Amino acid sequence: METLRIAVVEDEKDTRDRLVSLIQNQSEFEWVGDTDTVEGGLNLLAQSKPDILLVDLGLPDGSGIQLIESIRS
Repeated sequence: METLRIAVVEDEKDTRDRLVSLIQNQSEFEWVGDTDTVEGGLNLLAQSKPDILLVDLGLPDGSGIQLIESIRS
C-alpha cells in the first residue's frame, strides 16, 4: 500500500496539533508539514508536494479557497 503524504493548513493551534497527531499515528499517512496561513500553505505545496492538503477556509491572511484554487492551476 502506498503512503499518502498529508499537509495541514489550520490557524487554530489546538486543532492543527490534533490533526497532525492523528496523521502521524496512522501508518498509511506521512505528515509532511503544517502551517497557519495561506502564504505558508503555498510554500508547503511548493516544497513538500503533498498528496492531500487539509485546509481551513478561514485563515488570517486570506481564504483557504485561494489555496485550493492554486492547486487546481
